[in-house]
Amino acid sequence: MKRNRSRLLSTLVAVMAGGILWMHLSAIVAPALLAAEDASSKLDEARAKALEFLRSAQQADGTWTTANSPGITGLVTASLLRSGVSPDDPTVAKALAFLKSQIQKDGGI
Repeated sequence: MKRNRSRLLSTLVAVMAGGILWMHLSAIVAPALLAAEDASSKLDEARAKALEFLRSAQQADGTWTTANSPGITGLVTASLLRSGVSPDDPTVAKALAFLKSQIQKDGGI
């Protein structure tokens, strides 16, 4: 956020300094701003592909490995939730149901 504010301030100073200075700074700043937007869209695209992969890799029982290894399923589920996927999402709901089925009477898994 500070970088964006700093760039904006630099751009405003350049406008006030005159047209020639503005042209030079815009030639430097514009590609950087475009690169930041491009990086953001690439990140969103990578997240969507990762979610698509995880959905396709999930087993019918809600796991991502074998039923006797719930730890990986727990990690994947936590990652999905922390990434903003809703607990009501079918992939997450199936995983949560599996994890719930693994809870022992003493609270362990």
